[in-house]
Amino acid sequence: MAYLHNMRRTAKVALATALIFSSNMANATDLLETPVFESVETTEVEFGTGWYIRGDLGTGPTPATTTANFQSLSGEVELGEPISLSAGVGMNLGENIRADATVNQFTNLDVSGREATFCGVEAGVAITGNCYSALGAAPTITSFMANGYFDLGEYWGFTPYIGGGLGAAYVSWRDFSVNEVCLGTVSSDCGSSGGIGENILNTQDYSTEGEFALAYNFMLGAGYRLSQNVTLDAGYRYTSIGDVKLVDSSTNTSISENFVSEGTDIHEFRIGLRYEIW
Repeated sequence: MAYLHNMRRTAKVALATALIFSSNMANATDLLETPVFESVETTEVEFGTGWYIRGDLGTGPTPATTTANFQSLSGEVELGEPISLSAGVGMNLGENIRADATVNQFTNLDVSGREATFCGVEAGVAITGNCYSALGAAPTITSFMANGYFDLGEYWGFTPYIGGGLGAAYVSWRDFSVNEVCLGTVSSDCGSSGGIGENILNTQDYSTEGEFALAYNFMLGAGYRLSQNVTLDAGYRYTSIGDVKLVDSSTNTSISENFVSEGTDIHEFRIGLRYEIW
């Protein structure tokens, strides 16, 4: 009897141990289940289809010109060979169409004109010598343009294009003055304070003002892609600026009519970079 009792007790202990072991195994199996990771979608950015910034440097193969009629300035007047700096932001609108807005600063411009004049009279006697009026000024021009371009396809890595733009230009002439000069060849020339050499008899400084004028330009050039998002841009640009009043007779009593620049033309070759930012 004692033997049977021990057998039953041993069976119960074995059964309980088996149940506990199977329960722990089930829990361990749950812990070993493969974890679930959520996938994160990424968007690939493709260069060449979005916004870009640009910077350009230009210089004129010929002097810029303006049409004027003021004392020794008459007809077409040369303003010097321009140097331009440009910056802008644009966007690729389609496969072959681009547009940008640019700010352009034109410097290295100067005006000089000379016209023979009568030397005048001193103490009732005519002043001898060779006299002329010398006009000088230092114009500055800043234009704000909206431009469009059409790319003509890619050839051997180069993409030629044509373009045009419309906007406004602010024109201002600084240091605008006229000197009455007498060039003497003998000591008796150019009056009592004159003599041999160049003598300034009189200086007239003018009060100038800046004005906005309608402007347009045409471009012809080509781009060459240096990397995935950098393009070298080189080409020609012609800029035309409308009429501006530079000297107002109401604030300059020495003149009876306003001085108006009747159109300005600028030709230049440019080189720069376009950088696609996304």
